[in-house]
Amino acid sequence: MGPVTSTNSGSMTISGASPVVITGNFVNTSSGAWTNNGDLTITGNITNDQAGLTPGTGITRLAGTAVQTIAGGQPFVTNNLTLTNSAGYTLNQSLQVAGAATFTNGIVTATTSSTPMIFGSPARRGIQPYPGCFPRFNHFYIGSESSASKRRQLAR
Repeated sequence: MGPVTSTNSGSMTISGASPVVITGNFVNTSSGAWTNNGDLTITGNITNDQAGLTPGTGITRLAGTAVQTIAGGQPFVTNNLTLTNSAGYTLNQSLQVAGAATFTNGIVTATTSSTPMIFGSPARRGIQPYPGCFPRFNHFYIGSESSASKRRQLAR
């Protein structure tokens, strides 16, 4: 059985301290009204078509084992974000972080300069791209490899 896709096409809010885990893909349609005020983990891809998605007050954890893709017609917006997927992330749409960002592992790759990872003022402090990266963090390394290895991976 392949990954499950959870689709929101109505009003949905996550709240409270109990973690919610989507084991598979998450699709938020253009008619969806999604808010994360809780603790959400997603192990698959994210597709967002909801215009004006607000960050909520919660945390979103992207914790897959294969490359996770952010896609859709609208940016995916979250308050706090934790990235732990060593396989990495592909941004086919912008990923916007309004609060704190925790980077544990993986490479974040934006497919074009119009799909960057965008940080709100609290998260942007202290995060710098490697030389040659797009100024809005279109491709940067997260992890513990050597600087030479990082530059080789970024040059691909």
